[in-house]
Amino acid sequence: MAIHASMKKRLGERCPSPETIRRILRELGLSKGSPRDRRGYTKFERDRPNDLWQIDFKGEDYFGPLGKLYLLAVLDDCSRFVVAARWYTTQEEAHVILLLRETFEHNGLPNEMVSDNGVQFKTLQGEPATRYCRLLALLGVRVIYHSPNHPQSKGKLERWFGTVMSSFVPEARLLVAKRPRLTLGEFNTQFGAWLEWYNTQHRHVSLGRRPPAKVYLEHPKRVDRALTVVVNWDAWVVAAEERTVSKQNVVSIGGKKYTLPPGYASTRVQVRKFEDRYEVYAGDTLVEKFYKSPGTSGGVQWQERVITMNGTFKFKKRAYNVGCSYAHVVVRVQVAASGKEILVYAGDTLLARLNISDSSAY
Repeated sequence: MAIHASMKKRLGERCPSPETIRRILRELGLSKGSPRDRRGYTKFERDRPNDLWQIDFKGEDYFGPLGKLYLLAVLDDCSRFVVAARWYTTQEEAHVILLLRETFEHNGLPNEMVSDNGVQFKTLQGEPATRYCRLLALLGVRVIYHSPNHPQSKGKLERWFGTVMSSFVPEARLLVAKRPRLTLGEFNTQFGAWLEWYNTQHRHVSLGRRPPAKVYLEHPKRVDRALTVVVNWDAWVVAAEERTVSKQNVVSIGGKKYTLPPGYASTRVQVRKFEDRYEVYAGDTLVEKFYKSPGTSGGVQWQERVITMNGTFKFKKRAYNVGCSYAHVVVRVQVAASGKEILVYAGDTLLARLNISDSSAY
């Protein structure tokens, strides 16, 4: 509208929305017409649990030492029951598949799923379908996308994100401040406890003061679609990319350099990206595994050590020597994919690849 355009130039971000301007004009009797036609708006309200699920990533939030995190959630439209939710460090499509696996195996399948047009959910015209689309097609779940710039289409999930911000996030930031070494896995454990409270104890006004779980689990017309298709989840979760190994036997992954065992210089390898690690393959042969920071998905696969004055450190009940020049250096140590060596890193730099047979027991 012309008034909004004029005010936008003068007020910038402080300019009220077009709907607010229309409302004020109507209240002052200055509107020339009837309220805007709303026939194009359809209220999302399903009668049965598991008929429609909403899925989305919440925008980034910062939690001290944990840094920037994104919340991915799946909410049942009828009951407001959050069937699955977890915080991640990125908005990768693999996280979507992992969360869907968890909830499909535990809660069964919905008839339909609605999302926005994010790249995790919808591809550009002419490009191959996303893994999200192909997986849901395989399982017989209809995919729906809401109109761009129209968050009302998944308003229940947006309102739930607001509840997370007001109820969970303040306490979570205090927790992270008190425990700066808190891992993402531990953070999600705390969030899981809060989510259990929300689903089972929080009395929702729109549900007649009943908690979401009561409606979701006890509704007489609930849709029950068990996951009966056998799914090779690793094939759906893992993102594989090809790389050329440098003459120095180094491969670059995610902006960092990783050293492979001898014999792969100038060859093409495949990098498979898991949530907690990278696996490098030459054909069908596993060349090496490189673990990411602990806390992303569970077990810690590498450990930190401090090199002593005489250049040694202990790992898995054996002593290793890397030389006095590395005294007092903090390193991280992991077992190589072969099981016969250990890799010793200082930051992203490989200091040594040591044979387990060359160490001494203690």
